[in-house]
Amino acid sequence: MIRVEITRTRGSAPRETGAIMIVTPKAIQGTIGGG
Repeated sequence: MIRVEITRTRGSAPRETGAIMIVTPKAIQGTIGGG
């Protein structure tokens, strides 16, 4: 399992600080992308 978290942004960003995404070999939960 991999946990991806936005810890800091500079300028315009599609998601806020603290947004997370969990990635496993079989699934992805959440998103750090926009739209």
